[in-house]
Amino acid sequence: MKTQYRFLCATGTLLVLLAGCASIRPATTALMGTARAAAPFTLVKNGKPAATIVIADEPVAIPVGKPSTVAYAAEELQRFIEKATAARLEIVPAAQAPSDGTLLLVGRSALSEKYRLAPPTKPEGLRIVAFPRGVAILGEVKPAGAGNISHEIDRGTLHGVYEFLERIVGYRFFI
Repeated sequence: MKTQYRFLCATGTLLVLLAGCASIRPATTALMGTARAAAPFTLVKNGKPAATIVIADEPVAIPVGKPSTVAYAAEELQRFIEKATAARLEIVPAAQAPSDGTLLLVGRSALSEKYRLAPPTKPEGLRIVAFPRGVAILGEVKPAGAGNISHEIDRGTLHGVYEFLERIVGYRFFI
């Protein structure tokens, strides 16, 4: 089944539809929905935020950017969605996530574990997954001790955010 994604931004409403289950090449990248067609998720409605960006209570380090945590990836997502819609989505830690409404999970957190959303295992891999409350953007996490680094390093979430913005939201990034 081919993955379908749609970005609709009309009159200040941002609607994301992820459906199907398929992979996008290269092999380290997977854009996945659920096996059944996922319901559309509204991120912005009538110029007002309709979703919340959620990160881990203690974000994992990433090798680039300022600040050097998954919080930077969440800020990039927030910034570009605000440019597209003029609505600023709130960024909260998993412990403060709202009990209802649409969630945009960025990186591994207690909520991604609660919904059994596993990050990819291939180096620098990313996964964009629909789940009952929204969409998760997950990146491969290099374990502590690997490569003589004493802490975990997230090597895919920032790539996942840019992939989401490009393939789902409709941004184009040129180098």
